[in-house]
Amino acid sequence: MRLTALTLRRYGNFDTAEIALDPAPGRVNLLVAPNGAGKSVLRSAFGDLLFGIGAQTPMGFRHGYQGMRLDAAGIDANGAPFRFGRRKGQGNTLLDAAGDPGDPAMLAGLLGTADRNLLERLFALDTEALRRGGDELLRSGGALAEALLAAAGGMREAQSVREALNAERDRLAPARKSAQRPFYAALERWTGSRRAKREAVLRPETWQGWEAELDTARAARAEANRAATAAAETIRRLERLRRVRPLLARRDDAADWLAAHPDAPVLPEGFAAQVPETRAALRQAEAALDAARATLAGLAAETAGERPDHALLAEAGPVAALTAQSGAATRARDELPAARAALRDRHAELADRLRQLGRDLPPERAAEAVPPRAPLARLRRLLAERAGNAGTLARGPARLAAIAQRVADAQAALAALPPALDTAGLQALLDEITAGGRPAELHAAARRTAAEAAAALDAALAALPAPLRDPAALAALSPPDDATLASLAAARDRARTARDAIEDGAARAAEALEAAESRLATLRAAGPLPDAAALAAARARRDSGWHLIYRRAFAGTPDVAAEAEFAGDGTPLPLAYAGAVAAADALADQRNAESERLAAAAEQERIADAQRAALEALGAAREAAGRDLAAAEAAWAGTLAPLALPPEAGPAEVERRLAARGRALAAWREQRAKDAALAELDARQEAAAARLAAFAPPGEDRPGDGRPGGMPAVALLLQARLDRATESLRAARLADATRGQFQAALDAARAERAEAEAERQAAEARQEGWQSEWAAALAALGRPADEHPDDTSALLDLLDGIGPLAREAAAGAARVAAAEAELAGFDAAAEALRARVAPDLEAGDPFALARALDQRLRAAQAVAKRRELLERQREAAATARREAEAAAARAARDWQAVLDALGAEEATLTARLALAEERARRQAALAGAETALFEAGDGLSLAALRAEADAQPAEATEAALEEARAAQAAQGEAAQEAAAAATRVEARMQHAAGEDTALAAAASEEAAASSLGTTLDDALLMQAASSLLEAALAELGESANDAVMRRIGDAVATLTEGAYPGVAARQEQRGPARLVLRAASGEEAEVGQLSEGTRDQLFLALRLVAIEDHVAGGFPLPFLGDDILQTFDDRRAAAAFRALLGLSHSVQVVLLTHHPHLAEVARAALPAGALWTQELGVRELAPA
Repeated sequence: MRLTALTLRRYGNFDTAEIALDPAPGRVNLLVAPNGAGKSVLRSAFGDLLFGIGAQTPMGFRHGYQGMRLDAAGIDANGAPFRFGRRKGQGNTLLDAAGDPGDPAMLAGLLGTADRNLLERLFALDTEALRRGGDELLRSGGALAEALLAAAGGMREAQSVREALNAERDRLAPARKSAQRPFYAALERWTGSRRAKREAVLRPETWQGWEAELDTARAARAEANRAATAAAETIRRLERLRRVRPLLARRDDAADWLAAHPDAPVLPEGFAAQVPETRAALRQAEAALDAARATLAGLAAETAGERPDHALLAEAGPVAALTAQSGAATRARDELPAARAALRDRHAELADRLRQLGRDLPPERAAEAVPPRAPLARLRRLLAERAGNAGTLARGPARLAAIAQRVADAQAALAALPPALDTAGLQALLDEITAGGRPAELHAAARRTAAEAAAALDAALAALPAPLRDPAALAALSPPDDATLASLAAARDRARTARDAIEDGAARAAEALEAAESRLATLRAAGPLPDAAALAAARARRDSGWHLIYRRAFAGTPDVAAEAEFAGDGTPLPLAYAGAVAAADALADQRNAESERLAAAAEQERIADAQRAALEALGAAREAAGRDLAAAEAAWAGTLAPLALPPEAGPAEVERRLAARGRALAAWREQRAKDAALAELDARQEAAAARLAAFAPPGEDRPGDGRPGGMPAVALLLQARLDRATESLRAARLADATRGQFQAALDAARAERAEAEAERQAAEARQEGWQSEWAAALAALGRPADEHPDDTSALLDLLDGIGPLAREAAAGAARVAAAEAELAGFDAAAEALRARVAPDLEAGDPFALARALDQRLRAAQAVAKRRELLERQREAAATARREAEAAAARAARDWQAVLDALGAEEATLTARLALAEERARRQAALAGAETALFEAGDGLSLAALRAEADAQPAEATEAALEEARAAQAAQGEAAQEAAAAATRVEARMQHAAGEDTALAAAASEEAAASSLGTTLDDALLMQAASSLLEAALAELGESANDAVMRRIGDAVATLTEGAYPGVAARQEQRGPARLVLRAASGEEAEVGQLSEGTRDQLFLALRLVAIEDHVAGGFPLPFLGDDILQTFDDRRAAAAFRALLGLSHSVQVVLLTHHPHLAEVARAALPAGALWTQELGVRELAPA
């Protein structure tokens, strides 16, 4: 899968961003953005596009989740185009090209089994991951398996799994004993269960003792409970008496007072507070009534003093209209002189223009002298055309002369330039010759590699013995193939191993036979041993006795006959059972003490018999193995002779000899290839020099055989001609550029000359047509045919001024008439109003009359407004007086009702109120005491409570209460002790009767044994898994074949610019294979000896190879590198770009960086067209 476009909408810090990518193999996509511009957001967008936007994605930090969407277009592995998108949401968030829900199967066809973990682990790489990978290489010491796994992104997972397996193993069964660990805890349970099983035997006399102890405890508990109950009842009675005694006294006191004051008033609740309130309300009502009466009298007197002019108020509308009309009349009076003067001026100007035109018309009819608009417009147009044609015809000759001069100058400059050269052909020839580099450098490199190949051949031959140092003879040698060598070596090793094994077995068998006979003699000297059958019979008798006791004591179904048979001589069953237990235990103890000796003796007899049989069989096998070994060693020696190896040489020596032969032959082939390449280079450079003979420097002399500095003559000749051809190419390109400029100037001048000539001809044609149209226009206005255009223009100017002046004069006359009419109307209205409402005013100035009438009207309106306000206030005061009279009457009635309720005059009011309050307090005390007596007296009647109080003297109550409490506490403790004793006995008996302790102990022992086995199985599984994982890592290191190592070496050589041209795997004697780098000097460097930057480059090389391996067997994803070159200098960065260009043939390469200069580094390092760059947020693309 390769992308061509990625669009982000409301994602991260982008509102809308479009990223274009080049999907072609052999392209590196470089996206440049400053820090904070969205590189990390873009990297996250790749993962969210392919595998879904997370529910709590942080990419909504700026725009939220609404409208978040990613869209992409690209091509699949077959080159077919695709387009899909991804929205933020739940369920199927995949979108098709139309924005509708997409089919997940489409994306599965692009991704295969790839997931987000694979993208981030293998195909995404940033600076932190690159540096961490270098550190992991350092910590692993260059272990090849761990290096390959770390590059594929799985090192941490493998280490975590291995550590987890070992931790779980140690948690289950560590090497050191720990009581908290499962294995040792199960072992402790197993030991305890065995101990409990031996001790779990219940005897009959023990059971009978438990029953007697239980009966005694129960009787003591019942007696103590009865005594405690009696003491509790006494305490309850005395405490009740202590509560009710003060309540009885309080009730009697209240009842006595009420009986002594039967005439005390009974008032409603809150009546006492109403008395002062009612008295105060009466006084306030009387004061309010007096105030209302005084206010009403004052307002009546003030209203009578206000007398408005009603006749003038009736004419308020006309007076206001006259006042408003005075403003317009004032403006008319002030503007009339100026308007009359302006009208006179317009008439004078019109009369002057009419005289110039020779028309005898009054100024008021001046508009009649202006002709229709169309003929005048025609004349003006013709005058403008005449002016334009005249200018064109006047400028034409000078312009044509200047253009002719420019044409001549351009032709002269072109003629002075040298002849044109085929620059494209010359450039192609130079590119072809210098495609591989400068000739001298190429020849030096070829000679250097040929010398190195010869030295390598000498070194390889020196590693072989003298008979094998002839390359031709070495090539003619036919060594056995690997299968034959392996077969012969295996046959010899098998024969030797078989013989050694037989001899070792015979020696071990003899030693084992001697040791078994010695131990058997020692065991037999200790005397006879108890029989196992007797122990089994004793245990069976003990078990049958227990079942008989259980049936009698617990099941209630005794077997008398079996009991008699078990007891035998009339011994009680419990005693007989106890004897059987003791006998079985004694026999078991004796058997247990001697069991190890019995088992050891039997085992030693078995071992002795087996070793005698083994010795007899091994004797014959030893002879056959000797014959097989002699034949295998002879075949092996015959195979080693052509390789100049002694017969005792092993497979490793044969492998090294064959490897040395292979290296020597490879060096021989390499040396011949380098010599042939050098000869071919000489021929190519000779031919190239001949093709450049036309560019030989002046006076060139072809060198002879002399080679300054070791350089051949043909290389020097070719380089000189290349320099000359390059200079000629540069000069030709400069001349072509100058020629193009002069030719463009010549073409432009010729085009301008043609344009100027066409303009002149057009102007002359237009002038001829103008003359005829001009004569017709003059005739239409009655002007003389020979009138000069300038005179006609002056006439048009006079006519243009008459129209505006006539319109201004008409408007001025209308303004004068309107002002005069306004003044006449105002004068008539003022005089008529004066005669109606103010005949006392003097006639004359209408403006003075209007002002006087307005002042009188305003005064009359003020008087009327004040009288109206006083009338409203007097009405409100009358209403307030009536309300005050009603309130005073209500207050007097309320006060009389208070006096009547108390049954007193105002003088005895206070005493009656106090007596009523005391009666209410005594009644409340009586009711409260009776309620408290009911609550505190446990429901007893008042008479019963009085009887209890009379029967118990008050001074003896506290002492009796303390005595009852002490008795209750003592009996309670006695009851608790008896109950605890009974509970203990019952629990003991229930445990013995309800559970089979021996069976439970046996079950616990079996469970503990099962737990031991399970724990050991789990620990063994963890150890096996850890070992298998370690073996897999070792196998991974061993699986790194030569092809993989060569690819890793090529990547390292590219990234280090040849400083480390190869890598190798070094197998230590003990331990995993380790990765080493070969320097250009031939020395090997381990990972720990590399610089930090070189380790990073090594990890990047491993990652590139890992990606290529994955792509070979799976679906490729784009490779995303986020600022992975920020710690590289420009030289290393250029090398990295070249390595990534190679990767781009397998997967699409996308690099993100905030260093703009890397674009220039990449352009310089990569071939033309191999780099595609874009700045984030910029739509324009920049192919490089």
